[in-house]
Amino acid sequence: DDLIKVINRNHTSDMIFLKNAKLQYVTASQSFVNMVGKKSVKEIVNKTDLEIFFGSILTSFAMFVEKYR
Repeated sequence: DDLIKVINRNHTSDMIFLKNAKLQYVTASQSFVNMVGKKSVKEIVNKTDLEIFFGSILTSFAMFVEKYR
């Protein structure tokens, strides 16, 4: 619980995250949240990498296909 409090205080520009045994995000620094294109840590809590990044991967792939079509 103390580690979660420290991360949530956002006193760092470091990208920090904490995951549970199911590989879901428990918390993250605001720098990490910004890097993944979200506005709030609440948007990533209890989500996996696939849930967070899948949309951006699909968007990138669609742009690639459109460019080289």
